Amino acid sequence: MIWHFQGPGKSLLMLFAARKLRLHPALKIPTVLVVVDRIDLDSQTAGTFYFANVANLVRTNIREDLADLLSKDTRKVIINTIHKFGEADGVLNERDNVIVMVKEAHRTQEGGLGRKMREALPNAFLLGLTGTPSTPSAPRSIRRAT
Repeated sequence: MIWHFQGPGKSLLMLFAARKLRLHPALKIPTVLVVVDRIDLDSQTAGTFYFANVANLVRTNIREDLADLLSKDTRKVIINTIHKFGEADGVLNERDNVIVMVKEAHRTQEGGLGRKMREALPNAFLLGLTGTPSTPSAPRSIRRAT
């Protein structure tokens, strides 16, 4: 869990992290999944990534897009809302070089959507970002699934 000041900065941190992670040779071309919980954050985050010309970037529109990308082992930066995991059945990708960065993680990770996401990506590395002071249970829920 990374606490970051409220306001600008989390999207840029995710952008720079995604670029570095995608280029790191030890990660063998990872899938980087950027997860948000609101449509306005989806648009804002996607705009930041598109403006920076992030290579291999895709934004999902419907649940089937996300399921298709993950099940076909797509190695890109994927911007997605957590709600698209709501109807995921079982595992969508078992690789351990899937990196999930959750924006405003304090709002989504204790409920059913967070659980469904972790079930769909059981070996993913999860990184939560928030601008809200930490809650006692948040760090426990954002961790490497084992």
